[in-house]
Amino acid sequence: MTPAQGFGMRVIVIVLTCWAVAGSVWPASGAEAPGPLDGAQERIEQHRKGDFALVLKDKNGRPLRGVEVEVELVRHEFLFGCNIFMWSDGRDEFSERYRGRYEALLNFATLPFYSWAYEPERGTTDEKRIRRIAAWCGERGIALKGHPLIWNHMDPAWLPDDEAEVRELTFGRVDALVKAFAGTVDVWDVLNEPTDWERNEKQAPKTTKAVTGPGKIEAIKEALRRARKANPKATLLVNDYVTSDKYFAVLDELRDDEGTLLLDAVGIQTHMHGGPRPLEDMWAVCERFAKLGVPLHFTEVTVLSEYPDRALGEEETAQYVSDFYTLLFSHPAVEAITWWDFSDRWAWLNAKAGLLHADGTPKPAYDGLKKLIHETWTTRAALKTDDKGAVRFRGFYGTYTVRVRRGAEAWATARVTFRRHDEAMHEQDVAVE
Repeated sequence: MTPAQGFGMRVIVIVLTCWAVAGSVWPASGAEAPGPLDGAQERIEQHRKGDFALVLKDKNGRPLRGVEVEVELVRHEFLFGCNIFMWSDGRDEFSERYRGRYEALLNFATLPFYSWAYEPERGTTDEKRIRRIAAWCGERGIALKGHPLIWNHMDPAWLPDDEAEVRELTFGRVDALVKAFAGTVDVWDVLNEPTDWERNEKQAPKTTKAVTGPGKIEAIKEALRRARKANPKATLLVNDYVTSDKYFAVLDELRDDEGTLLLDAVGIQTHMHGGPRPLEDMWAVCERFAKLGVPLHFTEVTVLSEYPDRALGEEETAQYVSDFYTLLFSHPAVEAITWWDFSDRWAWLNAKAGLLHADGTPKPAYDGLKKLIHETWTTRAALKTDDKGAVRFRGFYGTYTVRVRRGAEAWATARVTFRRHDEAMHEQDVAVE
């Protein structure tokens, strides 16, 4: 379904040399299914944080001894996202609330590439609007994902009747879109909901046949290979609402001749329109798919703030959402969580599915996530370099602002990134005036 900068009276160079020590990684954690949140904080400490060092030197390579340093996490490596389908650059109150609250909470956005809506008439596309959204996100450091490249929910009205032509058009859009947006959109749901692909044959007969004609597994492999060729640096997913062994079996077949998975991450949908799923069940889902040895992206998360047949209100929902995110953030295989509808306005199935009300004001679930992501799961430290010009600290993986005092009022400022699975030395030369 669904650069470095700074100020002062003279130019210096700061050489930032950084090390990161990672915790254990996936596949599956091997832990017994926990109580709802047993051990979650310990797992977060182990898997989401590392021990870091900065070595500060002047332009002549001399260590900056005894200087004050401030470090602050400004962007998690972990992806916290939502679809951004209802974004608008309008100046009305709702649009301004939507944009402001999105930017304040999230670092990841899903863009719509549904074939029938992206290209409603042959040769007429939604590219200009998508690129406006992408530019806004890029200015704010929000990473982007495209969703989806192939899905048989609906056939574009203009699709021809010739099966071979439909097949080339269906797979050709993989080539064209991934190549056209490379460097802007580098994460893709290549094919959506393959497990029960055949169920949509009546509503999308042409797209369904284009994929199932040569065999569903071979068709998915072709789509993944095409996407890889179009952008070798892209992160490629297959995405599904099925979270059972049936979906696992489909994914496990998507291997090359050497037995290597063709996908980079597993997409898992979690729409809870019938009520919140037990956290034990969600842990079991993580453990099941972690066995594939690639990261897990929870791509479509819905928890309603109002259930017609349940006595569950906004505060109770907010607590569940915080617990749900805590559980997933604590699992070593999970690398992204995407909420689905940011606002109740135009939400799927007209449900109370947003983190914002229909007028753009925040719900308790929004406030709870903001506190978790930007207060609980953050790192700020005031330090002083030792006689080797070094400072050391433990923090969450991600991008940091580093400020070095260069006088009573002046600071030199730089950015540095620590990545969970990259323990290699990071070095950055920053010229500061």
